[in-house]
Amino acid sequence: MRIDLFGTPFSRLAERERLKPDATRALRAAVAFMTPLLLAASGHLGGFQAVLASFAGHAIANLDIRGAYAVRLAFFLGATAILTGSAWLGLHGASGLWAAVAATGLVGLGAGVWRHLLGEYGFSVSASSALIFFITLASSHPGAPHAFAPMATLMGCLGGAALHAAGWPFMAEHPLRRTVAASWTAVGGLCAVMPPADPVGVARRREQVADAEHRLRTTLDQAFQVLETARNRKSRPFLRPLATLNHAAAELGTHLLALEPLLCAISKEECGPATQDLAESLRSVLLSLVNTTRSAALAVVSHRPSHLARFEVRLLRLTRLLGVLQDRAARKLGETPEGSHLTAVLGRVQAQLPPLREALRATVERARERGPVSYELFDLETYALRPLASSFNLSLRLDPVLVRFTLRLMAIMMGAVALWRGLRLPYGYWMPLCIILVLQPDYGATRMRATQRTLGTLGGSFSASLILWVKPPYWFLMAATAVVAWAFTFELRRDYAVAVFFITLLMVLQMEAAAPMTMLLTVQRLSLTLAGCLAALVAALTFWPVWERDRLPPLLAEARRDGGDLDFGLTI
Repeated sequence: MRIDLFGTPFSRLAERERLKPDATRALRAAVAFMTPLLLAASGHLGGFQAVLASFAGHAIANLDIRGAYAVRLAFFLGATAILTGSAWLGLHGASGLWAAVAATGLVGLGAGVWRHLLGEYGFSVSASSALIFFITLASSHPGAPHAFAPMATLMGCLGGAALHAAGWPFMAEHPLRRTVAASWTAVGGLCAVMPPADPVGVARRREQVADAEHRLRTTLDQAFQVLETARNRKSRPFLRPLATLNHAAAELGTHLLALEPLLCAISKEECGPATQDLAESLRSVLLSLVNTTRSAALAVVSHRPSHLARFEVRLLRLTRLLGVLQDRAARKLGETPEGSHLTAVLGRVQAQLPPLREALRATVERARERGPVSYELFDLETYALRPLASSFNLSLRLDPVLVRFTLRLMAIMMGAVALWRGLRLPYGYWMPLCIILVLQPDYGATRMRATQRTLGTLGGSFSASLILWVKPPYWFLMAATAVVAWAFTFELRRDYAVAVFFITLLMVLQMEAAAPMTMLLTVQRLSLTLAGCLAALVAALTFWPVWERDRLPPLLAEARRDGGDLDFGLTI
C-alpha cells in the first residue's frame, strides 16, 4: 500500500488557492514592488524613482481584475494613465504653495470621479493615485532631480500589468468559463423568443424558436465536448463545478422546450380573455428567465461576488414569479391536460433553481463576500459578455451623496495640504493621505475606517521606528520589505486594520530609511496621522453629513414598492 504524504495536502492547498487566490495575488504584488528596488540596489535605477515605481507596480498588480483579457488590458492602461498623471501633478505641484493646493483639489476631484466611473475599483485607483501624488509632492522641490517621476510611475505600472499578463496563457479556466457562459446565454436566447406572439407573428416566432433551439443544442454539445477534452488532458479542481453548471443549463433548456407546446394553448386567441392574465404572467416569467440566465452567464465568466449577488437577486424574483404563475394556472386551467402539464413543467423548473444557485456559487471565488452591488434590476439585453466593462458606470446621472463626498474630500484635503506646505511640517503628507483613505461617503463607514486606520498606523509606525532605530543591514531591510509587501496585500481583503499596519510599516521603511530616526520625528509622524483621521471624522460629522438612518428608510420603502425583495436585500 502506497502512502501519499505530500500529494493530498498540496493538492488541497492548490485547490483552496485556486478558489481564493489571495496568496497568489499577494505574491504577484510583492514581486511588482520588489523588482524596482532590486534594480535600484544594482545601480540601474535611482532611489526615488524606484520607490515610485514600486508603489505604482504594486497598485496595478494588486488589482483583482476578472473578465475578457482585452478589457483587462484596457483597464490596466487606463489605471496607468491615472497614476502617471498623479505623479505629473505632484511634480508640478511642488513649485509653490498654491500650486500644491490646486493640484490636491484635482486629486480629490479625481477620487470622486473614479468612484463614479469605476464602481468597485474606484476606491483602489483613487487611493493609489493619491499615494503616488503625495510621495512625489513630498519628495520634489524646485531644483530636485525628480523630473523622471512620471516616467518611473509609468514603468512601474507597465511592470505590474506585465505580471498580470504573464499568467494569462496558463489560466485555461477563462476560456472554459466562456464556454459554459455561452450555454447559459443560449438558454437566455431561447427564453427571449418563447413568449406567445400575435397571429401575424406566429410563423416568425416558430422560426425564431427553432433557430434558438438549434443554437442551444449546438452550444451545449460544444460545451460538453470542450469540458470532456479538458478533463481528459488534466485533472483540474474547477472543472467539476463548471461541468455541473453546464449540465444545469442543459436541464433547464429541456424543461423550457417541454413548455413550448403549451404556449399556443394558453394564448389569448385560443383560450379567450379568461387566460389573458395567465399569458401576461408567463411573459413575465420568461423575461425574468432571460435576465436570470444572462446573469448566470455573467457571473460564471467573471467569477466575481458582485455578479453572483445580482444573480441571486434575480433568482429570488424568478422564484416568486413562478409561484404566482403556478397559482394562476391552477385557478384558470384547473385539472385540464394543459393545466396539469404546465404545473408539472413549472414545478420542475422551480425545483432546479436551488441546485442552480449552489452550482453557480461553487464556481465563484470568495462567494461569501459582498462588495458594492447595485440592486436596480435592469433588463440584460446585451449580446456580449463583458463582465469587467459592465462594472463601469458611464451614466451622466451623478449620485448626490457622491457629489457631496467629493466636495467634502476636496475641501478638507486642500486645507490639510495648505497647512502642511505653509508650516513646512515634516512628514506632513501623512495628514492628507490619511484623510483620503479614511473619509467615506457616510459617517458610519468613516468612523469605522478611522478606528482601523488609527490602530494600524500606531502599530506600524512604532514597529517601523524600532526597526530603523536598530539600523539593520541593507539585506535585512530588503527581505523585511518583501515580507511586509506580501503581508499587506494578503491581509487587505481579510482585515483592514492589519493591512494598515503593514502598509504603514512599508511606507516608513521606504521613505524614511535614509533619514535619521529620532523620537521627535516618530511623534510628529504619529501626531499628523491622528490629525488626518480626526479631520476626516470631523468633516464627515459636520461638513454636509450623510447619515445612514436618513438613507435607510427610503431605500427600504422603495425596495418594498419595486418588488417585495425586502427580506433578501437585508440578508445580503
